[in-house]
Amino acid sequence: MHLWNGTRLNRLSLQAKLVVAGMLILLLPILVIASATFLNSSHVLEEISKRQMVQISRSLSVMIRTALEKDLKILTQIAIDPQLVQERLEGRNTISNKKLAELYKVLGVDYEGLAIFDQHGTICADGADKNRIGISIADRNYFKAAQEGKPGIGDVVLSKATHLPCFGLCAPIISQDGNFLGGVLGILKADFLIRYVSSLKLGESGYAFMLDQKGMVISHPNTAYIMNFDVLKAPEFREFADLMLRTSSGTDEYTYEGTHKIAGFSTIELTGWKIVVTQNKAEIMELAYTNRNFILLISTAFIGLTVFAVLYFSRTISNPVQKTLNTLQQAISQATEAFLIIDANQKVQFVNPAMAAITGLPASELIGKPFDLSGLEQLNMNEIWQTVAEKKKWSGRITNEKEKSSMFTMELTITPVQTSNGTISGFLAIGRDITQELAMQDRIRQSEKMEAIGTLAGGIAHDFNNILSAIFGYTELTLNSLADPERSNRYLTEIINATKRARDLVNHILTFSRGSDLGRKPMIPKYVIREALKLLRASLPATIRIHTDIKSSAPILGEPTQVHQMIMNLCTNAAYAMKSDGGVIKVSLDEVTVDQDATLARAFVSTDSFLRLKISDSGCGIAAEAMNRIYDPFFTTKPLGEGTGLGLSVVHGIVKSLNGIITVSSKTGEGTLFTIYLPVIKMAVQTDRDDSQQKLPRGSARVMLVDDEKPLVQSGKERLEGLGYRVEGFTLPQEALETFLADPAAFDVIITDFTMPSMTGYELIKRVRTVRKDIPVILCSGYFLMEEKIRELDSAIEFVKKPVTTQEIARVLYRLLRDDQKT
Repeated sequence: MHLWNGTRLNRLSLQAKLVVAGMLILLLPILVIASATFLNSSHVLEEISKRQMVQISRSLSVMIRTALEKDLKILTQIAIDPQLVQERLEGRNTISNKKLAELYKVLGVDYEGLAIFDQHGTICADGADKNRIGISIADRNYFKAAQEGKPGIGDVVLSKATHLPCFGLCAPIISQDGNFLGGVLGILKADFLIRYVSSLKLGESGYAFMLDQKGMVISHPNTAYIMNFDVLKAPEFREFADLMLRTSSGTDEYTYEGTHKIAGFSTIELTGWKIVVTQNKAEIMELAYTNRNFILLISTAFIGLTVFAVLYFSRTISNPVQKTLNTLQQAISQATEAFLIIDANQKVQFVNPAMAAITGLPASELIGKPFDLSGLEQLNMNEIWQTVAEKKKWSGRITNEKEKSSMFTMELTITPVQTSNGTISGFLAIGRDITQELAMQDRIRQSEKMEAIGTLAGGIAHDFNNILSAIFGYTELTLNSLADPERSNRYLTEIINATKRARDLVNHILTFSRGSDLGRKPMIPKYVIREALKLLRASLPATIRIHTDIKSSAPILGEPTQVHQMIMNLCTNAAYAMKSDGGVIKVSLDEVTVDQDATLARAFVSTDSFLRLKISDSGCGIAAEAMNRIYDPFFTTKPLGEGTGLGLSVVHGIVKSLNGIITVSSKTGEGTLFTIYLPVIKMAVQTDRDDSQQKLPRGSARVMLVDDEKPLVQSGKERLEGLGYRVEGFTLPQEALETFLADPAAFDVIITDFTMPSMTGYELIKRVRTVRKDIPVILCSGYFLMEEKIRELDSAIEFVKKPVTTQEIARVLYRLLRDDQKT
């Protein structure tokens, strides 16, 4: 009996151990998951509420903007009434008073007044109250807008007549010859603003209100606040008010009268007014607290059931194993990362819901089919499978179409799965959707570009003044040496070279400051680095020198604007570190292999050859405690107002997007060295050939030349006639159109500017092609994004960017007319 009892006790002791082990194994994950779920749900709920508030505020702003645009359109229609315009020219108001009175009867629900003022800002006709005639509005901002030929919207003020909020809208009255005659003024009641915001109700505590550009409440469910509450003067609103006045939309939290609130806001584009949607945070978080209590209840019940199961089924191994497998499957199914299991034949065996959500394809369309790598940013996908077949991990990005409506970008890692004997049985692919992350990086990079442009403004002005000095100097020399053709020709050549340098400088600035990238393509960083350093050098003080050692001409797969910005950010930081005592910025570029560089040897890379870019300075260095945070967005060691904290974050994002590596070493008081490795590609890069010395092609075609600038028409006409063409020039597009319509066969080709006051070049082309669809057309513009827009509208239009050289227009004309003859 004692032996039996001892054995019995030993068995119970083992069960007790299993119970304790089971509780520890399950209890800790449950507590962690419960805590993480609560925190995550709280965060997600808060973020969703903020986004919802911003979206609601944007919807309200669009509705109000649409209403304002409708009223402006009504006033504009009145302003272009021929009878009213004629009365303004004659100084009479008989018809004007009558028409305004009739219109006011129709519009009077929302209008407090409807009047016409003369070119001096004095009201001369009124459809609502004749006592207003003679009142001057010359000091109002909408009158100043009308003088410039633009519609205007005034500030919200209290009406002197009704003591209720109102604001003015006006449309200018312009004569046919473009003279300012006065304007049509509508004084709108601000009631409709109150109607819009008062109709919104979020839960028990949510509502919307509106601010003007100065922070004054102009619409609120509680009318006591209207025109009486200035958020800039309320301490509780100070930080939130500053944020709203700095940005067009966003979210924030604030405390008012002891209540913590969450708010989202956006801007009404026409007026600069702010729509704010707010709600008590406690009400928003009620659902999260309910979820927490539910999770605790479920966790407690689950722990009790687990103890019972372990006590009675501890001898059975299959149950805990099955539970583990179920938990693993649930975790993978509920994970935000995409999981794929691919067999040795490269066919998909399993995908989790996250993968289906990212790609927009149901799991049934992915399982059993080869894994599609067509969207990989890689030259040869066979190299990828070759890498993982060699039992190596591969990482990269996939960019592909989602549901034929949008694009997604996923960061993907493929790892080979090996059996106990080392044979590859399949592959595990884990992906993360980085579409929104990349979009945010683009916005951060653009913000940093604008800051860098401000830094370079002095240097750019310096370069332009040098170019202008050369043009002035050689022009005076030419005028003084007209009797010597050889000297005059030499001076004129220098003037042309100076204008080309000015055009190149403008192109560099526009390329750097543009808000969108052209896409990754083969490029040679050497030339972009030299251009960036040339632009940067002029903005640096004389105490800071730049030493360069640019050796390699190897190509990479990248974007010139990104490489340009990377150089500008790093060099600007280097210059800042040496602003007190001066120093040297060293920039070098060479090509290295994995075997030649210790950093590459330690890194897991799939490319053998890399470009190595080094940028160093002899400045103050980076403190050791800051080294781990230098790539964090908005982290900066600079004083307030001298940096955004985005520069190195942008550089890090660019290097990562180019599949590169960035390292940094620094010693306080000695300087900093950044080293960037970018993978080299095996591909030839086309370069533009210099054909400026080639003989210019000539022709005899009949050319219509249209530009609102008379000097451009005169110089263009003489240059084209010098090439043998017969040219008729026009400074008015309407006159050119009438001439063409009178005899459509009189011209062989049309060259027109895009931006003209009465009719754009594109509108002129559309009207011409209603009569003659096959006529060749060349559209000119100095706006650097215009070519892309024109290509989207009409791919048959030939585009030439201003300023246009004789060589450029001669080649384009020759090619265009030659192709036209072939067809």
